[in-house]
Amino acid sequence: MFRLPGATIVSCHEHLDERPTGLRPRLSVVTAHPSGRIEQLVSDDGGHLALGAMYRDGAQVTVTALRSASGALSNAAARQMVHHLRTIASADGPATIVVEDQTRSPVDQALRDEGFRSEGSGWKAAVRTGVLGPGDPLPQELKHIDWDRLTVHLARDFELYAWPLKIFTGGVPCYVVPIKPEFARVILGYEEPQRQLFEQHRRGAAARDNVYYMSPRRSIEAPARIIWWVSGGGSLGGMRAMSWLDEVETGHPRRLYRRYRHFGVLDEHQVIGTAKRSAQNGRSEATALVFSQTEMFTEPVSIARAREMCDSMNQNSYFITTRGIDENTVRAFYEEGMGPQ
Repeated sequence: MFRLPGATIVSCHEHLDERPTGLRPRLSVVTAHPSGRIEQLVSDDGGHLALGAMYRDGAQVTVTALRSASGALSNAAARQMVHHLRTIASADGPATIVVEDQTRSPVDQALRDEGFRSEGSGWKAAVRTGVLGPGDPLPQELKHIDWDRLTVHLARDFELYAWPLKIFTGGVPCYVVPIKPEFARVILGYEEPQRQLFEQHRRGAAARDNVYYMSPRRSIEAPARIIWWVSGGGSLGGMRAMSWLDEVETGHPRRLYRRYRHFGVLDEHQVIGTAKRSAQNGRSEATALVFSQTEMFTEPVSIARAREMCDSMNQNSYFITTRGIDENTVRAFYEEGMGPQ
């Protein structure tokens, strides 16, 4: 069982109009298997948010039950459960994950969002490990594509399908994005979150994708990779995580807040505080970065180490603003931050 801060939500059974006797056979298959696990996602006050049951047989992981309760966090909770089951599976090595449960919204949408593919009456994804780059054999599913034709969209989508595998083509746009420690704690979860922040922003605590606001930057494109630089933060500062940037938009801060507030943890006042007046039109503008697939580094890459690895980072004020960076350097940071795989 793992916990997620949030309000009480009705049980998963009630959301699906399902009697406990209907779910019990799916759970009994798991409890009878030596590797079987039943996982629950609950709120601090004991409300049921999601349930997952799975077992492993060799290189296949079978999910027999996947449920999410109704409410504002239903999709986020389902996605958290899907990713949680996948994380458990990855601890025992590469596998194919097959969901044999009869799913429906929001669970089926969560599976799509997490890279699962519909096959027949079920869903399928993979657990792959390692870091690939040009010169390495591509996975079987990408054999029909040469490295020079592997687009940023294909790389991102396949990483989602085969998490935690990483494919660095060398040509994906990448950015180093500075983030303050107080925001990193909530948005990235890079250390035990401050209780008050999580209670105030339970959407951010639940999200598998999120949004970060900053002063307007029209030169950023998506999709792209983000390396998160946690400024300040003492020993917990430095390069702390990598994400996929899925969408970027520059505009009036209130409009951005209205559009993306279901992703983020900042309130409208904080979003407005990131804005600046445009030199072109004189209007107040901010930039929203919508990102997902965040992976925390096992160890932070310190500013001193980063400067050893990337000479351009030795220039003054490098880490004050968002900057483009070569994907080969991002790969080096990722491998350094994640340690031996």
